[in-house]
Amino acid sequence: MNAKITIMTEDFAPFGYYDAQGKLTGIGVELVQAITEKLNVDSNIQVLPWSRAIKKLELLPNRALFCVARTPARNDKFEWVGPILSDGVYLYHTNDFDSSKDTIQSAKLWKNIAVTANYPE
Repeated sequence: MNAKITIMTEDFAPFGYYDAQGKLTGIGVELVQAITEKLNVDSNIQVLPWSRAIKKLELLPNRALFCVARTPARNDKFEWVGPILSDGVYLYHTNDFDSSKDTIQSAKLWKNIAVTANYPE
């Protein structure tokens, strides 16, 4: 008999989010639901704040978390399946800023940069 797996994600569009009708949707959610349906596995997905979900994954058995970034620090901590999608990190600026000669190194000298809390390195 297979153990029950608790599947978790965070509310983070476009990967997983609640639509206007309150239904959980998004590219990650839809992919995981399709996989679990094909495998005939219950796909009751828990939506948790990121920090809580990653902590539960680290401490509790029979947990799965998607969409999680595979980083060098996390690589050996978990059993990985996928990837189900890939993304990147990009820098954006206002139209009045000339960044034609800037590099990632020069961005370190910028006065202000906004980042997502707890985003993987």
